[in-house]
Amino acid sequence: MRKGLAAALILLTAGCGTEIRNTADDCIMFVERAYGDTRPENREMAYLCKAREIRYGSAPPDAYVLKAGRAACRDRDFGADDAVSLVFLCPEAAVAVGGERLVWKAARHREEEALRRYSVAGSCEDPWPQVRSRTSVTAAAFVDGEGYRLVDAAGMEPDHGVAAVPVETRKGAVCVTVKTFRAKPSGRPKGWRDVVERGFRADAGVVNLADSDLEPIEVGVGSWNLRVWKRGAPPREEHLILFYPEPPR
Repeated sequence: MRKGLAAALILLTAGCGTEIRNTADDCIMFVERAYGDTRPENREMAYLCKAREIRYGSAPPDAYVLKAGRAACRDRDFGADDAVSLVFLCPEAAVAVGGERLVWKAARHREEEALRRYSVAGSCEDPWPQVRSRTSVTAAAFVDGEGYRLVDAAGMEPDHGVAAVPVETRKGAVCVTVKTFRAKPSGRPKGWRDVVERGFRADAGVVNLADSDLEPIEVGVGSWNLRVWKRGAPPREEHLILFYPEPPR
């Protein structure tokens, strides 16, 4: 144990109070969070959570743990293990011991992921431009662990104005083209396979693609056939969505 931290650890708890503000549930949000992703008003709490996990346990009061941490920061005498928690009290000193990854690793990862997603989104193009349709729009749907949804603007009743579309991409952008037709189109572009085919009731006549850059799509009020075709795989997955009227019954 380093000298500065050792001295802080033998401080008597007298005068430090007995309050322990943070519980295990409070600390869940800070388990993987880096300094650069933590708001200034939450950094003291983040330190307490990580310091208890790494060194102190749940017994000492908050004031004691904070006093020990500030003493270690002041003396700048601690190791890499304690730097993981102390970065929230004295980032410059902690970075000198543990490296810049303590401050910016998570934030940099988020920025790189955003750039990758928008790079895909910026390259999305209509994969079937030669087919004449009533309307056609192309954009990116952003997914994070699940698929995306097509939602009628009038409501979200199950199997009425909502269609869930599965994806292979677990996190990122999927290129989506939506086309509407006055009749069922013939054929399909090469290399595409069916993903979804079902009925879709549009009471408002306007469909939104949740979590996407796509403008609302005017399909018209009524019952539609919805067909989704897919090609490619992460990181370049593409979907082609067709709306055409259901045949009269």
